[in-house]
Amino acid sequence: VELQFHNFADFVNAARHGLMVAVRGPRGTGGEVSRLVEKRLREVAKPDQLDPRTDLYTYGKSNSSHFFAVIDGYLDGLTNFGVSPHKLPRVVVFEGRDQWVEEETELTVEQLSSDLEKLPKLWKSKDGPYGTVLWMMRNTELSFYYHHDWCIKLCGPEVGPYVLPALMAGFGLYYSYAFLRLIPALVRAL
Repeated sequence: VELQFHNFADFVNAARHGLMVAVRGPRGTGGEVSRLVEKRLREVAKPDQLDPRTDLYTYGKSNSSHFFAVIDGYLDGLTNFGVSPHKLPRVVVFEGRDQWVEEETELTVEQLSSDLEKLPKLWKSKDGPYGTVLWMMRNTELSFYYHHDWCIKLCGPEVGPYVLPALMAGFGLYYSYAFLRLIPALVRAL
């Protein structure tokens, strides 16, 4: 399915599993769905070819069965699902109406078939306050591993794994000390 402004909300709000690939530009206005995107979607969907121009896609009720769609990555609202128009193509998997999975490095078009096997282990995203907490936890984890890898590259594999935890412990102790020193001043002010 090619998603556009008029049918995007229906696709997202449907209570079904859907796999969406955001690409550069819609089909009809100068952009083209790349051969790679089309090839990877066909590998995952495994359609039956009825004739040279017609494919039959079968959808089951299992969690591994998805409705497939391609969308213009510049469409308004995609940033709410973690899709930046500057980093296309991107894959988003909808797991029902209120939950989706997007991961820039772990869920890619290039390795779509094998990346879908990682789906149960990837962070889920949601709307609302709970979704915001999940987003903060996910970004904290990503930031930690990014800086952890940077410390290993900078300090070497012998010392590097201990640098970031030591720095975090040091900052934690310092801020705890500063907060504890602030408590008597707050009590006196009351």
